[in-house]
Amino acid sequence: MNNIKRISCFFLAALFCILVFAGCKEEKEVPDILTESSSVTKKEAENRDDLNSILKSWEIFSEAAQGQKTDMESETMTDTIKKAIESEADNKRVDITLVCSRTSADEYKNITGEFKWLYADDERYTLNINIIPVNDTSEKNISDPKNAADVFFLRDNRLSGAVSSGAAAKINEELGKIASGTDTENSISACTINQKMYGFPAASAKGSCLVYDKRVFKEENTFSIEKMIDTAAGASKNVLYAIDQPYNSTEIFLSAGCSITNEDEMQTIDINSKNGIAACRSMCALAKKQGKGFIGTGTSEDIISGFTLGIICAAVTDQDTAAAVKNIIGEENTGIAKLPTLNISGKDVQLHSFEGFETAAVNPYSRFPFTAQLLAYYISSEKSQTALYYATGSIPAAVIQSYSPIAQDPFYQIMDSQKEYSHVYSQTISPEAENLLSEKNIGKTIIEKNGSLSDDQLISIIAAIPIKLPLSSSRQSGAEDSDS
Repeated sequence: MNNIKRISCFFLAALFCILVFAGCKEEKEVPDILTESSSVTKKEAENRDDLNSILKSWEIFSEAAQGQKTDMESETMTDTIKKAIESEADNKRVDITLVCSRTSADEYKNITGEFKWLYADDERYTLNINIIPVNDTSEKNISDPKNAADVFFLRDNRLSGAVSSGAAAKINEELGKIASGTDTENSISACTINQKMYGFPAASAKGSCLVYDKRVFKEENTFSIEKMIDTAAGASKNVLYAIDQPYNSTEIFLSAGCSITNEDEMQTIDINSKNGIAACRSMCALAKKQGKGFIGTGTSEDIISGFTLGIICAAVTDQDTAAAVKNIIGEENTGIAKLPTLNISGKDVQLHSFEGFETAAVNPYSRFPFTAQLLAYYISSEKSQTALYYATGSIPAAVIQSYSPIAQDPFYQIMDSQKEYSHVYSQTISPEAENLLSEKNIGKTIIEKNGSLSDDQLISIIAAIPIKLPLSSSRQSGAEDSDS
């Protein structure tokens, strides 16, 4: 009997140990070093059994890069990076997947080839980079990051949504500092949430401009939208500025001196004000000219068809649409300029514009977080942005020196001349504010009424826009515009 008891106790003890060990394996403990301020997220750690190798790779790199102007392609830094990649390699192998747009795939093959030439080391590890061309470069990563690519692109207005859903990793502080030394202040701001970078600016993705027909307008007659409308009417044509789109009408509110500011988790929208009334009056003045040289509603497709049919001779639009117009009426007949002025309260005021950026982001579930972030940095570096410009025409987000041929590009010149009046859309208009301005569409109401609204009616309209909105919930939701 005693032997039976002893055997039973032995089996119970063994079973207890097995269960405890299984529990430990199931709830893999993440080291304390993997805090919010660490270069490695818990998601990355959970995706690898050899946590120390991941941590070591960041330690090797950060120690070499910290507190100095780093030449990433110097012999010393190149060898340091190879040691870091070797540390996180899995069985001497590193496999990275990059998704990019179909139009840029060929150039990114060249760029990643240069990356491998710099940092691959067949004696220490095998480095493979698989490029997948797609239409929407962020859809899979945002919807299913655990099974998505290591590095992907997205518009900056989708970044907050990707971060809040756990689809974009925080960028290593040292790599972020290096990028900040070459990219524009606005582009870095577009990739930053709560003082932390979650992507690298890869290109200027969007911005407003004026496209016009040189056969109708001389360059010196494109500075005032009112004068352009009169000229267009004389030629039995029209200027299209879709003020029924909240994106454009908000530009007018900002031009009039209204402000949108963020502080203490609240967003203050200063539209319900004297400046807001002044902006509404200027939009009413434009709306009254509908059919008399002005069209206040329409899409990019309407602009393209309008130029094709000869109905439109100028439009405020984005760079892609302007480029399409050039193909329609011919480069020799196409003028591209910064936005014109608008008469607000009796003064010709420069129209403000919004700016957006293409961002290279990293999957927090990547098995090779150091190499993935290094690649994201490299494909968005000043050199790579310049190469992409010559291959696809994408305007760089990096600071361009005046002697560079890129500085002569009309789209770059527009962005440069507009920068004093430019706002980063994703940092200015929160998703909740965007929804509100779309729901209470002031510009659309003005267009529908052909501008025939009294001051009392305008006051009533803008009073529907609350002055304060909670910012925290807005930052969590993120914008869902397509980035294809």
